[in-house]
Amino acid sequence: MRPAAGVAAAWLALTGLCAGCATLPWTARPRPPQPLPPALADYYTAPSALLAAHMEPLSPEPSSRWHAQRVTLEAPGQTPIRLDWYAPRGREGRCAAVLIFPILWGNDLGVREFARGFARQGIHGIIVYRPKEKFSMDQPLDQIEGHLRTSVIQARQVVDWLAIQPSVDTTRLGSLGISMGGGLNVLVAAAEPRLTRYVFCLPAARLAHVTMTTKDRSVAKKRDEYLRRHGLTPEAAERTLTEALQSEPLRVAGTLDPRRSLMVIALADRVIGRTASLDLWRALGRPPTLWLPTGHYTALFALPYVRLKVLWFFSDWATPPKPRVDSSLD
Repeated sequence: MRPAAGVAAAWLALTGLCAGCATLPWTARPRPPQPLPPALADYYTAPSALLAAHMEPLSPEPSSRWHAQRVTLEAPGQTPIRLDWYAPRGREGRCAAVLIFPILWGNDLGVREFARGFARQGIHGIIVYRPKEKFSMDQPLDQIEGHLRTSVIQARQVVDWLAIQPSVDTTRLGSLGISMGGGLNVLVAAAEPRLTRYVFCLPAARLAHVTMTTKDRSVAKKRDEYLRRHGLTPEAAERTLTEALQSEPLRVAGTLDPRRSLMVIALADRVIGRTASLDLWRALGRPPTLWLPTGHYTALFALPYVRLKVLWFFSDWATPPKPRVDSSLD
């Protein structure tokens, strides 16, 4: 096949893929969000540590539409928090901001395009990296819970820090997560009331089951070696991990308002599993959803379309809110 023909075929395939995407409007009666149990609210309380910020330009990132910085937030005795902050240029006053949580292993695949898209639209796009995933073969399975809890607490510390930034409008804070970051986003949104709009792309739920059944090679290799060393069956390990995980997205999904949510589900997902995604969708109150006719990894080809939908979801935040008029002065 000639190169030109190959390019044309790729574009036709992508067009067909996106044509198969569908967004179903949320039409059911809104179910009232439930309060987060006090024990979990305490569990995710962020320490009141003063964070020192170190900033440096991200290069090469020349643009007349955004200003990109690498930000490191540090406090004594805790793991530094790394952010990539894409701030809109040429905007006066405070702008809305969206926190973006990457996929497993902290890979920035796909998320940087979202951050740039937000900045072009006049919204701060802030990639929040989790502490590096270091799964130890010598530690119990509850190390996964420790990582999740730390990730939620650090995300809340980022919100604390943003609250004192003069360019950020803290009345318009949102969040977006992809894959592992999508499941984490459910936990963060439930624990952090200052976030008021959320997007969950290919989110992981039923984390214990996904961990023991996923076909993701990087996870499966470590899992199988861990089970071999400790003489565990997948079924026994799943039961142990289910008991250890307080940070399960399904447990807190009912605290979120479906009218403030957008979800993306891949109907042929074999990494997370379609059943787990649908269970989370129901627990979230059946929010508006973009249904992709893809698998987990092949959803990458639909990312331009997904990004367009996500930017539209936040489009009313692109301009500053109109000042309220005090009717008592009339």
